[in-house]
Amino acid sequence: MHLRLRVLASGSSGNAALVTAHDGSARHDLLIDLGLSPRRMRGLLRAEGTDLESLCGVLLTHGDVDHLHDGWAKAWPTLLAPPVVIRPSHGHVLPRAGLPSAVTRWIAEPIELGPFRVTGVELPHDSEGSTGFRIACADHAIGWITDLGRVVEGLDSFLAGVRVLALESNYDPPMQRASPRPEHLKRRIMDGHGHLSNQQALALVRRLEALGQTPEHMVLLHLSEQCNHPDVVRALWQREAPHLHERMRVANRREPTDAIECGTALAVAG
Repeated sequence: MHLRLRVLASGSSGNAALVTAHDGSARHDLLIDLGLSPRRMRGLLRAEGTDLESLCGVLLTHGDVDHLHDGWAKAWPTLLAPPVVIRPSHGHVLPRAGLPSAVTRWIAEPIELGPFRVTGVELPHDSEGSTGFRIACADHAIGWITDLGRVVEGLDSFLAGVRVLALESNYDPPMQRASPRPEHLKRRIMDGHGHLSNQQALALVRRLEALGQTPEHMVLLHLSEQCNHPDVVRALWQREAPHLHERMRVANRREPTDAIECGTALAVAG
């Protein structure tokens, strides 16, 4: 069984990713977040060879509109809809978004969805928090960690052994401080309950490295359009962790990022 991750979009304009397990004769898909319009999401899924009704489930990190697009209130299928996986403390999110009848799976404990074993972890983000996921299938595992203000205790253990790590790297602190954003917004993002900085993301990867648990591939998520840039992120990694730089890529804000196959080498651009 092979495991593949493709980030469909990642940023303040919308977030979604597709995890696929395939063995040559059958495939199974999980969607992470519903942050794109229904029309766009269906088009992207169709391009990937699947559709919403065929999914094993949808993993929902939290209810912000860039992770749960408001268009789903009118477009959520009434038949063959996949279950939406959320933490019990987020039970109000779907009714608030206009999806009160969506089938829900709670992730207080690890759950099975087709061939996938999914485990959740609570992350600090604004008042309601976010959920990180560990998605395991056969001998492979993917970690999905975004929308968190700081690295919580035990997160390195939660991610130990993942072959692919998708990790938020939202802002560059000097760019954040120099931006024209209101001061209250800057404080919200940087106060430990907002988003993860480039340096915090790299520090978590270095912690995994110190444990002998460096992922084979890393994709950095949710870069701020105002307060970050892929070149800034790459320069940091080249300077601080050049031996890890070739394992890392940056997700595109609005278009799908090249798929990552667990257990394969990352092609390095010339």
